[in-house]
Amino acid sequence: MTTATLITNGHVLSMDDAVGELPVGDVLIEDGVIREVAPSIDRPDAEVVDATSMIVMPGFVDTHRHTWQTAVRHYYVDTDPLQYFAEMLGPVGAGYRPEGVYAGNLLGALSALDSGITTLVDWSHIQNTPDHSDAAVQALTESGIRAVFAHGWPLTPEWTRDSALGHPQDIRRLREQYFASDGPECAIQAMVGYFGSYDFTARADSARPGPTLPVPEELLKANWPADLPRPPSARLRHALLAGVPESELTKEHLRALSPVTHVHPGSPPMLLLHGTGDAITSAQQSQWLAEAVQAVGGQARTLLLDGANHEDPAFDEHETIAAVADFFTTHL
Repeated sequence: MTTATLITNGHVLSMDDAVGELPVGDVLIEDGVIREVAPSIDRPDAEVVDATSMIVMPGFVDTHRHTWQTAVRHYYVDTDPLQYFAEMLGPVGAGYRPEGVYAGNLLGALSALDSGITTLVDWSHIQNTPDHSDAAVQALTESGIRAVFAHGWPLTPEWTRDSALGHPQDIRRLREQYFASDGPECAIQAMVGYFGSYDFTARADSARPGPTLPVPEELLKANWPADLPRPPSARLRHALLAGVPESELTKEHLRALSPVTHVHPGSPPMLLLHGTGDAITSAQQSQWLAEAVQAVGGQARTLLLDGANHEDPAFDEHETIAAVADFFTTHL
């Protein structure tokens, strides 16, 4: 049986050039899908939501939220970031119980919906036990929000300080238990890569980034443990990502880390944004990824921002945002 909801008398901002803006309009939703947008819609059997004096528009997308921390957001908003890192990614996070993760994720997802955010990426770095992960996924599911669950790591000393451990293998159980479907509800349908990609293979050596930006000494003193290299070598960083001791790192490990290794005909359409003045990764590396996707029949292209550095304000310019919007409009 079809279920229908009719939103009436709202100021409709469709974000669709074909529909436009309606100062007073109706939106018909059937079985969770928008079927019609018009100045007036007659559907007697639909549940009516009166949106008089309200804006009706597509939901916002929050791409970076540590949802489990919702209960303490009000506390850390005005504190020194170093205090946040020391506490939440230290003893406070280590002391969280699964019940706390569930409460944080449920409250965070519902508060997002209340703010007009209908899709979020839950950067969940609270995988202290499998029960913690289950609680996070359960809360997101029960909230009704559209979410991407980004599986992280346990907040325990052996994981958070100079760790050589690989990614928690419980992620395989979670995939099978909660995300086994290959349908659109569990699939990435389009992808935008901001600041480019990084090719960990030996080929990356031939695409060096621009001049390395100096790291302020006071920042190193404040943030970096005295007993670790300052800053760690690229080889050590790669070994940590691969989950092996630095002395055992091989080209095979690097190849497994590289996104170029994992492209396949089913790879989603990709738009890779990269600054030509990036001081961390060369724009050539994004081009390699795009070419690899194209070689197996996928869709990928690069958008190079002339002279832009890593996390440059140019990524927030109107023209850049418009290009990303056009990409998603085409592929979603």
